Parts: sequence; structure tokens; C-alpha cells
Amino acid sequence: MSIPHIGLGTYDMTEEQSVMTQVLNDAIDVGYRHIDTAYIYQNEEMIGRSLRQMFANNKTKRGDLFITSKVWSTFHKRSQVVEALKLSLNNLGLDYLDLALIHWPIALKSGTGYLWPLDENNMTLDEDISVVETWKGMEDAYRLGLAKSIGVSNFNSEQLGRV
Repeated sequence: MSIPHIGLGTYDMTEEQSVMTQVLNDAIDVGYRHIDTAYIYQNEEMIGRSLRQMFANNKTKRGDLFITSKVWSTFHKRSQVVEALKLSLNNLGLDYLDLALIHWPIALKSGTGYLWPLDENNMTLDEDISVVETWKGMEDAYRLGLAKSIGVSNFNSEQLGRV
């Protein structure tokens, strides 16, 4: 399946489950087949519940959809990328993603339990992890069949060149 030309972005869609289900049902009704989400959006579980309901009701099939999610910046170590994508897949109730992306080319401090780890001065805690290391983790995930395709988002040409 190729990537559909129009996709439903789910950023900032953390409403109630009934709202998410209605939005996704309406999107499918008008022809959307690409659903874009990310771990940081904190809505993968709601999307997963909605998808399972649509599959159970024969509204659509998994193979008719193109689903994208993104690895958050606190999972940039190579060993964490597969973990992050398995977490997203579990949240979504899926066996694979059609496209998995590195969300941002910036690594944030891992292991803090926070999506935006901050120091005592409210400054973001980053980590010195090369995007090359993160990309190798993406390749690992691809080889494991967690994603049919892998890529990046929010990278400039210099950052992309390093990959």
C-alpha cells in the first residue's frame, strides 16, 4: 500500500473516547485512510480502542489503513527505539505500523518518567545521542517487522544528511 495523499493528523486530540471514535468514524466515512499519531500526543490508546471497534464492526480493515506513529525524543538510544515502537503498537492494538518516524532530531533525557524532562531551573534535559544511533534503532525495528517503512520528521537537510 502506498501512503495516501490525505491523512488525519491526531495532534492535540486528547478529548474523550467518544469524541475520538466519532472523529475517526467520520474520517473513514469521507475517505481518509491515513491516520497519523505519535507517542507524545498521548492518544494512541484511544485511537487503538476506536480502531478495534471499527474492525469489529467491519467498518474498515487494518489492511485498508495506513497508520503512522513517531518515536518520542526520550527513546533515542538504539536499544530504546524498538521498546518505544512496541509500546506504541501495544497502545494502538496493532501488530505493525505502516510508517514509523523519528519525531524530532533531538534526544531528551531518558529514564526520568517524563515526556519533557526538566532540570531544577525548568530547562529541558537533553542527551548527547546521535541521530545515527537512533536511526540504527529504527532499522532494527524495521527488520523485526514493527514497521513496514521508516523515516524522519522535523529534520533539516544537515540532520538528514547524517542519517
